[in-house]
Amino acid sequence: AKLHGHYGAGNRWGGLLVEGVVLSSDGFKELDGGGDTGFLKGEFMLKGMLQSDPLASVHHRGDIKLGYATETSNETYLGLTDADFDADPYRRYGASALDQMGNHRLQLQASYTLQVGDWLNLSATGYRHTYFRAWRKVARFREGPALSDVLASPDAGERAVYYAILTGAEDSYTDGEAIMLGTNARAYVSQGVAVEGAVSFETGPIGHDIDVGLRVHNDQIRRHHTEEAYWMEGGELVHAGEAELTTTQNVGQTFAVAGHLVYGLSAWGITLSPGLRVEVIESLMDDVLGGVPGEARSQVVLLPGVGAHYTLLPGLGLLAGVHQGFSPVSPGQPVEVEPEMSLNYEFGARYTRPASSTLLEAVGFVSDYTNLIGECGFSAGCSAENLDQQYNAGEVFVAGLELVASHRFDLGATTRLPLRVSYTYTHTSFETAFSSKNPQFGDVEVGDELPYVPTHQLALHTGVQGERWGSA
Repeated sequence: AKLHGHYGAGNRWGGLLVEGVVLSSDGFKELDGGGDTGFLKGEFMLKGMLQSDPLASVHHRGDIKLGYATETSNETYLGLTDADFDADPYRRYGASALDQMGNHRLQLQASYTLQVGDWLNLSATGYRHTYFRAWRKVARFREGPALSDVLASPDAGERAVYYAILTGAEDSYTDGEAIMLGTNARAYVSQGVAVEGAVSFETGPIGHDIDVGLRVHNDQIRRHHTEEAYWMEGGELVHAGEAELTTTQNVGQTFAVAGHLVYGLSAWGITLSPGLRVEVIESLMDDVLGGVPGEARSQVVLLPGVGAHYTLLPGLGLLAGVHQGFSPVSPGQPVEVEPEMSLNYEFGARYTRPASSTLLEAVGFVSDYTNLIGECGFSAGCSAENLDQQYNAGEVFVAGLELVASHRFDLGATTRLPLRVSYTYTHTSFETAFSSKNPQFGDVEVGDELPYVPTHQLALHTGVQGERWGSA
């Protein structure tokens, strides 16, 4: 089910928009013993804007955005054995009956913009986002084999007993056969202020565009992970009556300052846009449960880049670019974990015809990683002690080609049919051999492909549009 509503009103001096959407589903999986495997989520937003005379040479504008979202999903990480998946891929074992994700998010953003003629634009934005999530799910047996081992070999020795408990075919009899449900509760805060300015002017046949910006940012995560013991009795989970056990409690935070400068130079159909970004990051992770204060880690990096475009004919141009890529190390990681660094190249051609929304584009891309970072998650099969741990993945080479074609066909005076087709080919290759505790990597040899990156992707979008209606 989907319910979506919005109301807006405004004039040349300002406007207001209220919007909300509610989505729900009873799920497509079938839980042993019955039960809801779906979700209920809602998102609501309020936007407001005030401005001075938009036709004046000096224009002021203020915007504010408030948002709230909530979700309850009866979803699990627990999978199936190969045999059970072949028999019914939509089945869920009774042990996952209480698995549930709950979260809510608050958003506040306010901005001010000053526009002076066509040559100066100044803006300032302040923001704060809070997000809380708690996912209760089957984590492990109190003792015995790991869940992944049980599902991989459900008929081998004692694993057959644990498999029967997961499915509800047998009851739990010993302490070691208790099912531990873990709740990963996390609270996030992301806040900061960003200021940006853009200046455009000409000196003879040469156009100049200067873009400069500064952002001060802080984010924080508070983890409180717990476990509770349940018995499997008569195909249902029954609380063991034991106290909740705290397994993880820590606080990680980062303070960052980022600045950028881009200078665009255009003349005789050629546009060059060299730029530089500076990142200064300091992060810290405190182990509250263990009573161990963390040590601050500082990262300073310069990220240069340049883009180029040449207009061959009206609407037809060649493009190219080289940019330094960077992803920082998360708080609390071991000293041997290095930042993710890459050089990214793109080159291609683009044809546009705005009158008919025609676009033809062919772009080749290369990403050459000197170090790729992988993060261990529960969904990847990581053990509790390796959860949220980052790992170096060494050198990785990525290359590919993207083709895009779109056009709007006119079907009479007021009816149109837009069509867009895109295709992406991606080749990936590890250039370093290593062994990782992250199950997504495992034992890697030179030439292995990067996991979860599809080689071929094809997408087709179309619809029908009228003056006051449309479908897609």
